[in-house]
Amino acid sequence: MSTAQSETDLMNVVVTRVKALLGSDAASIALVEPKLTALRFHAATGIGEEKTVGTTLPLDTGIVGSAVTTETPVRVDDAALDPRHASRVAESLGLLPGPLLAVPLVADYPGVSFDEPDHRPYGAIMVLRDRKTKNPFTADDERILRLVAPRVAAALHDARRRERTKNAEQLERLGTLLAGIVHDLKTPMTVISGYVQLMAMEENAQERQNNADIVLKNCEQMTSMIKELLQFVRGDSSILIRKIYMQAFFKDIEDMVRRLAASRPHIVINTRIGYRGAVRLDDLKMKRALANLCKNGLEAMADKGGELTVAAEQIGDQVELSVQDTGPGLPPEIEGRLFEQFATHGKKEGTGLGLALVKKIVDDHHGEIRVESRKGEGCTFRLRIPL
Repeated sequence: MSTAQSETDLMNVVVTRVKALLGSDAASIALVEPKLTALRFHAATGIGEEKTVGTTLPLDTGIVGSAVTTETPVRVDDAALDPRHASRVAESLGLLPGPLLAVPLVADYPGVSFDEPDHRPYGAIMVLRDRKTKNPFTADDERILRLVAPRVAAALHDARRRERTKNAEQLERLGTLLAGIVHDLKTPMTVISGYVQLMAMEENAQERQNNADIVLKNCEQMTSMIKELLQFVRGDSSILIRKIYMQAFFKDIEDMVRRLAASRPHIVINTRIGYRGAVRLDDLKMKRALANLCKNGLEAMADKGGELTVAAEQIGDQVELSVQDTGPGLPPEIEGRLFEQFATHGKKEGTGLGLALVKKIVDDHHGEIRVESRKGEGCTFRLRIPL
């Protein structure tokens, strides 16, 4: 059993060994199908094996069904004479059983909880001999099968638990992706909404065209975000490095910040550009990183107001982009795990993904990010990347 690579391999190993061990003409394993309230044969060897695998019968049908529903081994010398025998099913499979032994698969060992969504028992192992034989199964045969059955059930239990864990992890990754999309699409969607409203009221054709260009630009940014989030969930690292000039880049940043702060007139926006030369970076992703930091700063000052300062400076062979707010500073309980996924504090709609994505963007640029925070005085995020 320990050599099996899957649930199917496990059952095939068991029926093959059980058939040889008990000298039977056929052996099979039927498992409970919860949604169908039925038994389905998943493994078989010997007489009728090709037709047996995949066959389904009602849970209360046949000798094997009796073993499952009563959770009790059933051993008969001549199945054809037993009132529980499903003769039509046996004939369709090409079986003419005489001696038959069915033992339920019950994992009665420490550590197994049947509070989990599994049936008890999982199914049954069945062995049979052709009716021509006069050699019935013995009590020793039954004891052997009763030793095997709980271990098969335990292995099935473990396999299904691993499958549930795998499914849960996949759902978690999907949740990460969806939460990230919701988090990061808010900014361009807000911009698009604002400019569409302006277009509806604007009479000047050139101004409408300018607004339309901004809407299209943000739609492209949303498409880029979705692609990046897919890469982020897969663990890929992919950036498009281009030569850009900091003066033009910073003009876009300034426009973006002022749009984000448009509904917060009690917050003052400052920009300071000390480096106006060329730099090589993925401008869409770096704008996205700065948008996250600016949005966090604005939210931190939402109640009392304050100042948000965005700056660019050259430091040696690096450019430093910084975002500073005058909010309450970082709470101590979040400061040590700031850039971890799902680390969030005090934000009703926070996903805990924004700063994790910012750090990944900076890492992909072979840069570094650090934060300075003082209680009641605000905090500053500094992003340094090679020129």
